[in-house]
Amino acid sequence: MSIESTQPMFFRKRDALIAALIVLLAVAGGAWIYLTPDGTASYAKVYFDNHPVEYLDLSKDTDGLLTLSQQPNVHFEISDHKIRFADVNCPDKICEGFGWIFRPGETAVCLPNRVYIQIVSDTEAENPDVDAVIG
Repeated sequence: MSIESTQPMFFRKRDALIAALIVLLAVAGGAWIYLTPDGTASYAKVYFDNHPVEYLDLSKDTDGLLTLSQQPNVHFEISDHKIRFADVNCPDKICEGFGWIFRPGETAVCLPNRVYIQIVSDTEAENPDVDAVIG
């Protein structure tokens, strides 16, 4: 006579295998999206008081430091087609913690100085008022 357990099994080997497969697919998909270049040139739009003041082609501009004329306390560094806040005199320096940004859609913000950088692709640069093109 066999004694069967009256407790239901909530997690079986098959469930663990399915969960591991889902996690593996999610990690692989995220890595593919994150690491695949989009093939378009990147531009940095620098805003002061919510108005664009600088427009930088990251593929052509030379490496080095850039100071914003409207806000001389804000300095940017451009290197290897990337941009970041380099030396900013704000109390907490959170903006410097954003690090290098270079992918279209990335943004870095310095709230105390009312400055932010937005990375856009070349298609967004040519048509800044167009949200999407269908067809």
